[in-house]
Amino acid sequence: MSCEMVKLVTMRPYTRPLVYTLHIIAVSIAIICFVNSQQSQKDLDTDGFIFWHCGWHCYPITGTMVVGLDRWLVQQYGEYYSFEDNKYKERDCEYKRGEGGGKLLSTLVMEYIYGEPSCKI
Repeated sequence: MSCEMVKLVTMRPYTRPLVYTLHIIAVSIAIICFVNSQQSQKDLDTDGFIFWHCGWHCYPITGTMVVGLDRWLVQQYGEYYSFEDNKYKERDCEYKRGEGGGKLLSTLVMEYIYGEPSCKI
């Protein structure tokens, strides 16, 4: 489940809000089912354990349905995020000054990566 959480955190900027919300809902339901399954097991509730444990194992099915919806949306409307379109390189912006009047570390990193100021000043 920790790998799934890392996936959700890293996919956020590149995913449609609807698809991301569905992923979050599916993971939340899976976690609820898992916790309830463990509680039923502690209480020696066989029927509850079977119900919640089966709910936990339905997560791959719901995840597959969400991925299928995402692929269908990509086919219908195109990619949500364009990796080729580097809009950050040419935008006009102002960066904050540090206490000493210097540049922020993130600005220095962007200038280092692109070899030029990351935004027009």
